[in-house]
Amino acid sequence: MEKKRNYSLDFFKIIATILIVFHHYQQILSIEFGEINFYGGKFYFGYLVEFFFLISGFLMFNYIERIKEGLTFKEFFLRRIIRLMPLIIIGAISYEILLYIYPKIFGDYFYNLKPDFWGLIISMLGIQAGWTFENPMINNPMWYISVLLLCYILFYILTKISISKKYNYIYFYIFFIFLGLSIQKNGTDLAFFNSYTARGFYAFFFGLVFSILFNNYKIGKLIKILSIFLLIFITYLILKHYYVIEKSINYTLTFIYYPILIIIFNFDIIKRILSSKIIGKIGEISFNVYVWHGGFILLLSIINKYYSFNINFASYKTMIIFTIILYIFGVISYYFIEKHLRNIILKLFS
Repeated sequence: MEKKRNYSLDFFKIIATILIVFHHYQQILSIEFGEINFYGGKFYFGYLVEFFFLISGFLMFNYIERIKEGLTFKEFFLRRIIRLMPLIIIGAISYEILLYIYPKIFGDYFYNLKPDFWGLIISMLGIQAGWTFENPMINNPMWYISVLLLCYILFYILTKISISKKYNYIYFYIFFIFLGLSIQKNGTDLAFFNSYTARGFYAFFFGLVFSILFNNYKIGKLIKILSIFLLIFITYLILKHYYVIEKSINYTLTFIYYPILIIIFNFDIIKRILSSKIIGKIGEISFNVYVWHGGFILLLSIINKYYSFNINFASYKTMIIFTIILYIFGVISYYFIEKHLRNIILKLFS
């Protein structure tokens, strides 16, 4: 039976994407706000990437059954390649062009990044981080997609093996959670076993394990009450006593905070409030925003310098206006680039 779309997850994608845009806006433009800082403050907003991994793993639940029913790797993976890669390729090329223009305007290289043809190639292939190559940092937020593709491959292989050999697949998933934690704790830096894949492994596969529990067991009243309490308590610690959880904040977020957000936002009353196709569509568009935001911030910096606009970047108002414009472009990108290219590619494979 086909499951209804979970609009709560779309809502989380939207909020997390906006916060990541704010995070990189401050980082790339090297600015500091007087109050809340999304980069350089006490809370590291970069840990929202783990939320993306967790949601991606969570959404794999239905594919376990589909793999049991005979879904091939080609059918599984090709769909993701067609969805993700065309926009990533265009984004990488656009970013490389900006890296070429930047020194001509500023007289030096952006974060010492020089145009790199080989780096462009591996970025276009979606293997720039976590695989066997040193990350060339071309449209660097796309490291998430690079590791996500690897997680998708591992998910299919592990699930297929467990089904064919009649093993319990959940043990394979749990193994990769602990593998990711071990890689991160030991500072391992090898091909496929490094700081990039560590974050992907433990967050993606935990999201998958959590989805199995979430979908197979009823969330009782006690769990709901406990979730609300933990949400309030952890939020209070983050805001008022951050030092208490600072050392383990990424694990607190991944293994406790993000799951309880999913539980709470799946309460019937909240699901009804968020049950909107508009939220679902903006959630889809947010991927376009994520792909383009790094390049757009860099482009904004170049335009401001070249035309001497003297924009006050250290302003919440400027940052919010920029994000709104970015989402407007995301809509254009979604309908006229992503969907158009996807339809062309699907016709070629049909």
